[in-house]
Amino acid sequence: MNFAHMEQYCPGAEFLGRALIRDFQFWIYSDGYATIVPKVGEIVWGGFWIINKQHLAELDKYEGVPQGCYYREVCKVSTCFENESELVRDAWIYFSTDTVRGTTRPGYMESVLEGACDCGLPEGYFPVLESWLASP
Repeated sequence: MNFAHMEQYCPGAEFLGRALIRDFQFWIYSDGYATIVPKVGEIVWGGFWIINKQHLAELDKYEGVPQGCYYREVCKVSTCFENESELVRDAWIYFSTDTVRGTTRPGYMESVLEGACDCGLPEGYFPVLESWLASP
C-alpha cells in the first residue's frame, strides 16, 4: 500500500483507489510481517493498483515468493473508486505461508500505517492496524 514502496518496486503502477476483502483479518505472522487470514465477518482494507507483468515479477521477489515465504492468488475484492458504484473485481493477494501469530518487526507497522494513509483507508480501520504496534 505504501506509495513510496510501490514507486520503488513498481514504477509506473497506477493506484486506482482503496479496496476491501471480506471474511479475512489483518495478521502479523511469526516472522514479523503482514498477511491476511480467514475470519468470517472481518474485513481487510488495502489499495488497488494496476500493474504489469514486470511489476508482478518484482513484487514476487520482494514478497519472497521464490523462497516460499509468500504465495499469491487471485481473490475477489470490493472497490469503490471515485464516481463509481461498488464493484467486485479480481485482484492478486499475497498470503504468508506461515500463519503463526507473531510480533511486528521494529518500524514495520509504521510503514503499513503510512501506506494506509497513502491509500485513504477509512479512519475506522486504523485501530485494527495500530493494535499491532504493541502486539505481544
